[in-house]
Amino acid sequence: MLEVGNLLKRLPVDASAHAPELVRFQQLLRQGLNSEQAERHCWEEFTAEACHLALRRYWEAQQNPQYLWNLSNYLDLLGRYRKNFEQGNCSLPLLILPRSNDQMKLICHWIEG
Repeated sequence: MLEVGNLLKRLPVDASAHAPELVRFQQLLRQGLNSEQAERHCWEEFTAEACHLALRRYWEAQQNPQYLWNLSNYLDLLGRYRKNFEQGNCSLPLLILPRSNDQMKLICHWIEG
């Protein structure tokens, strides 16, 4: 058993896709800039070196996953846990960890109380 508050310490998440440089790039694309304009803007805002480093970390995380889950999965789990708690629901998350050297990601089931 593991307290939800200690979850990140024991099971860190892959947040490489949430680097500020990459998030900003995606925002600029949604605002209508083409990829070259968005990249140039990010280089000016963060420096080209920082943007390259963020991309390299993201690519490395995709090629050699070190983490069992990503930031979105973690935030979804916390959100559901808090919502259940606030509503008086006793559901608890049951995290199933992959075996070592397995490409499977962490799986979350909910035990209804």
